[in-house]
Amino acid sequence: MGICTQYLLPLLCTATAIFQSNAQKEDYYCGTDFISAGEYCALPCPSGSDSDCSNALGPEYVCFYFTGCAEKIANGFVPESLATEGADVSTPAPIETAVVTPAPVETSVVTPAPTNAVETEQPTPVPTAAAVETESPTVVVETPAPTAEAETSAPTPSPQAPIESVPTPKPTMRTKRPTPPPAPLVANPTTPQPVASLPQTSSPTTKRPTSAPTLGTIETISTATTDELNLSSSTTSTCYGFIFSLRSMSESPVVEVKSIDFLTASTDALKFELYTKEGVYSGFEGNYGRWLLMGKGLIQGQGSGSYTSITSDLISSVPVDGLGSTRSFYLTLSTKDMIYRTTASGSAPDEAVQQSSSTLELYEGESVQVFPFPMSGTDGAYIGPSQFIGAIYYDVLPCKPLEKYGVIYTLPCPIVPTIR
Repeated sequence: MGICTQYLLPLLCTATAIFQSNAQKEDYYCGTDFISAGEYCALPCPSGSDSDCSNALGPEYVCFYFTGCAEKIANGFVPESLATEGADVSTPAPIETAVVTPAPVETSVVTPAPTNAVETEQPTPVPTAAAVETESPTVVVETPAPTAEAETSAPTPSPQAPIESVPTPKPTMRTKRPTPPPAPLVANPTTPQPVASLPQTSSPTTKRPTSAPTLGTIETISTATTDELNLSSSTTSTCYGFIFSLRSMSESPVVEVKSIDFLTASTDALKFELYTKEGVYSGFEGNYGRWLLMGKGLIQGQGSGSYTSITSDLISSVPVDGLGSTRSFYLTLSTKDMIYRTTASGSAPDEAVQQSSSTLELYEGESVQVFPFPMSGTDGAYIGPSQFIGAIYYDVLPCKPLEKYGVIYTLPCPIVPTIR
């Protein structure tokens, strides 16, 4: 119900719950993946539990939803054996029938009793829960013997027809558990408002480990020098806030900004506000209607020796799209306690790169000398070009795992089949 409460209307959630309840009764089937479950329809798992499949068919089998098997079977489809699933059947050889005595096979009567059995070996039945091996086991069966003591020749059974290769169907875009997209940020048309909740981008959950990294995908751009951290630099000054841009590299995928640090000499509680907008900031200074509020609140200043952090639980994350896209940020305090670098290399703000990584470029911006957000052109309100002192933390793989999503250039993450 968590997903329903957060993302969908109650009426839609009720309909979804009813649909899933009916699906549990007739459309959950086992398979090694979503495609094989819908292709073979070998074993239903109406409880939705993976153990129904792994106990019956092996540990590699799990339960998949919305396979379409119920409709196929209702239309006359006969479930196929899973024997050839995953097997190498490109050049199958006929399965030969093994017999106890050399060919030609003869039936031996053990005793003259009319009920004696003749031991013969019949063709091995095809297994139902494992791939065909190179050699099949034999099965001993009993057949009625003739009433007279005699030896008769049994005809040699014809070899079993070769197993045909099963073509692999193309993957579909149906999902077992669709991942909801992240909730959008809300634009503030007039004045900044508190953020009631901080939506985070969802990722598909996995039960089985994958080769793609799911941790350690956070990278950082950090700009402070040792002297600046120790508050001993002669090229710094203070301001209320700072406005700047981030740009992705021309061939980079999308990244997601998660948190931000800044430098202050204060050790008091500080009120902060953080805004963002797509594209450049020039000409939109002070225009609240064009900016999104990422978060606001109180944080404790760390003073000399370290950054003061605005962590991910205080703000909502935002993407910087790939392929050379631009996103602007405005961070401000309610007091003139933010430290910035006064030296710059560009002739105009947002013209020169201050620092870069393999995926992002941080451009020189402007210090803001008036609180909260002065309009563009206000005398003495903006000083630039200046340089931001702090750190920006961003996720280089917001859509995980990589082998399911591939390279993504914009968010939200697309809906793809997920691993349970």
